[in-house]
Amino acid sequence: MASPFALLMAFCVCCVCVGVSGVVAPALNHSRLVLLDTFATHYAPRWVVSRNPRYQGKWEWAVPTELVGVEDHGLLMAEPTQHYAIARAIDGGLFPNGRSLVLQYEVKFQSYMSCGGAYIKLLPSNTKLSSMSLETNFIIMFGPDLCEGTDKVHFIYRQHDQPSNRWLERRLTNPSRVINDKRTHLYTLIVHPDNSFQILVDLKRVRKGSLLTDFTPPLPEQTEIDDPTDIPPPNSEAFIADPHSHQPAEWEPEYIEDPAVTKPSDWVNRPKLIPNLQADPHTWADGSPPMVPNPDCETLPCGAWKAPLVQNPSHKKWTPPLIPNPNYQGWTPRRIPNPLLSPANFTPMGAVGMEVWSVPGNVLLDNFLFGYEVSAAREFALATWAVKYNQEHEKDPDKDRYQAYTEPSHAYTLVNDFAEDHTLAYMCLLFVLMVMPTCGCLCYCCGDVMMDLEDYPTDTIPDNTTTTTTNSKEGFTPTPRRLQTLPRSSNGKEKRTKPTRQRPGRGQDDAEE
Repeated sequence: MASPFALLMAFCVCCVCVGVSGVVAPALNHSRLVLLDTFATHYAPRWVVSRNPRYQGKWEWAVPTELVGVEDHGLLMAEPTQHYAIARAIDGGLFPNGRSLVLQYEVKFQSYMSCGGAYIKLLPSNTKLSSMSLETNFIIMFGPDLCEGTDKVHFIYRQHDQPSNRWLERRLTNPSRVINDKRTHLYTLIVHPDNSFQILVDLKRVRKGSLLTDFTPPLPEQTEIDDPTDIPPPNSEAFIADPHSHQPAEWEPEYIEDPAVTKPSDWVNRPKLIPNLQADPHTWADGSPPMVPNPDCETLPCGAWKAPLVQNPSHKKWTPPLIPNPNYQGWTPRRIPNPLLSPANFTPMGAVGMEVWSVPGNVLLDNFLFGYEVSAAREFALATWAVKYNQEHEKDPDKDRYQAYTEPSHAYTLVNDFAEDHTLAYMCLLFVLMVMPTCGCLCYCCGDVMMDLEDYPTDTIPDNTTTTTTNSKEGFTPTPRRLQTLPRSSNGKEKRTKPTRQRPGRGQDDAEE
């Protein structure tokens, strides 16, 4: 029968063999994706460059020029030290509605990034693409940002608070750092319906957490709010204006005609509408020609002259007094779950845009993928980014510092995810599977070597106490005492006797008893 240690070693070897075996990406099914832009054709007119004068950066449809693995076209920030802004519509919109949301795209810093960003923004459906700017509202912001004092992979989301009609912004705490080299890196954001999220860089998880607890400022504690769509019925107000009260006689309106302005002497009361005598008489209604706008009104004033209004200095605000509503029936607005506590139900997103600053420029973006299927995004990445990355690895002069990408097996991924999600349980399991069997094997193998003290093969036991003989000139020389011979039993083993103890205050006779 094999020992437990041998079985454990065989198990470990099998795990290693499974972990290094690659996985071939299956055929892609693009129907599971909402947006897939590989830039196989020119980015225009799909992508609309901002007309805001602040953004002068030039966009180009180009192939990579540094560490060329695959000559695949992408969207290039071509000029250094410029602001860039561009956007495109998402056909059909992007709204998870209980499904997992996946955002994925590639970034290649062809010049080492000294200061700049390459993050994307998911925009509301009513966004005007040609006006993309820093002030443009967004729902999700995700991607790398690297500059002095900033080195992070952003993840920011915004929620619309209906009671206050304001947009609330929450930022990820402890974001991961940016990889700053000339290789193509893949950034993936996955948000699940249970409000959990994952951030992957090059298909490796670098951050995970919850939309409820890992963002600042924190979410409100109120679990229910008044339904803003619940319309109050009649007589739902406890107090109403007194119908018998009248406006005081001295009350004056808030605005009056400006007394300092008089009617111009050359004012002509031109009509705003004139009859269209050129219209077909058969189309006249009641025998009268149709009326059309007066063309003179485009350059000259028309209509009766009216003095401009100004604030009335004698105005005194008056409001009728309130009295109890005799028909009051009472009403409480309907309560609904607080939508802010379900951040994964993002506001519908109808466009994606970029609004960034880049000092070195030469940043290439490619393979934008948005959808609801995590496996489809991974399959696409294995068929595109992984091939590109490994070819760049072969041409990198510093490739010894990095590793080419190899797809781990499903079993390895499950074990790795379990170790990250349940660290304590994983350590306990590791202790049970490795430490305890190892200790058991050591005890089993070394058990025959350990000998009982009763089987000591000598007839005598040395007495470690010594006496000394002192010489006046040479110092002292230790002299061992005589060895005590132990009696033997009938089977040949040494017979040991328990030494007698003498309690304090008792004599020798009592001790012998």
